[in-house]
Amino acid sequence: MRLAVVTAVLLLAGFLRIELARPHRQGPSRLCPRVSEKPCAAGWTRFDDHRCVKFIETLKTFQAAQDVCRDLGADMLSVHNEVQLKLVFCQTWITRRGFWLGAQRSGSGFEYLDGSDFDYSGWSRGQPDNTGGHEDCVVMRPRGGPSWNDLNCSEKKSVVCAKKM
Repeated sequence: MRLAVVTAVLLLAGFLRIELARPHRQGPSRLCPRVSEKPCAAGWTRFDDHRCVKFIETLKTFQAAQDVCRDLGADMLSVHNEVQLKLVFCQTWITRRGFWLGAQRSGSGFEYLDGSDFDYSGWSRGQPDNTGGHEDCVVMRPRGGPSWNDLNCSEKKSVVCAKKM
């Protein structure tokens, strides 16, 4: 009996050591770039020199998520480079949930709802795949590091709203 308990404890300790050594299991401090010190409105967090973000954990469809952001005078987040991808990962990694980005399929590509250029992408391997021909919206998955997936817009996810401040 004691040998079984000791073995189980050692196996668990070894597993935890391996899991905690993975980059996505560590806190975001090693990955996170510094952001501007410019202030944001209450409840918002500085994202870049021009925008502040607010993470809304409540699960919403893509359209409902955009409506929530618009009600706040914002749009769903657009990501334009790897630094921004890392920043949003750092600000949401603890939730371990996917969340909507403000990008939607348009013809053979994607476009941002805020009107900015879709000039960067962080797709997971094999994405976008448009499974079933109905995956027209973009979700960011923070597990395993930041990566994007195309998803059916009727799925419910959290959202990150972005506002110029």
